[in-house]
Amino acid sequence: MTNDTRSKILFVATEAVPFAKEGGVADVIGSLPKELAALGHDVRIFLPHYGSIDS
Repeated sequence: MTNDTRSKILFVATEAVPFAKEGGVADVIGSLPKELAALGHDVRIFLPHYGSIDS
């Protein structure tokens, strides 16, 4: 993928598998970014720093 077609994508969510899961959003945030990155996109995920998540 060339730089012309590569997107920078930011996901902001309250949960993501495997860090925190309460509903279906965690499944999407845990899998969709991986697939987009595999296609060559620059993908980042921001989550709250819950006490159960190591930095």
